[in-house]
Amino acid sequence: MPKGSQPRIMPRRFATLAAMAAEEVRVRSWCRKCGTVLELSPAEMMATRGPEFSLIGYEEPCRCVGCDGLVFFLANGHGRFEPLT
Repeated sequence: MPKGSQPRIMPRRFATLAAMAAEEVRVRSWCRKCGTVLELSPAEMMATRGPEFSLIGYEEPCRCVGCDGLVFFLANGHGRFEPLT
């Protein structure tokens, strides 16, 4: 860790998809390359990834046609969307 930087502290409600669904946390994905932003449902994501899956630090390929970028995830905390990185 670079000198002077602090590790980010994530609220427990962002820890897993189950916690996000229970707390009704709003989740978005954002592509670093094409800039596409999508609103996602943690409850629906649990069906394919499982309730204990965490989006913290997770990236996946963009699903937009012709884009080979990576998306990262954001969650609504403290009245604004914050990256889960």
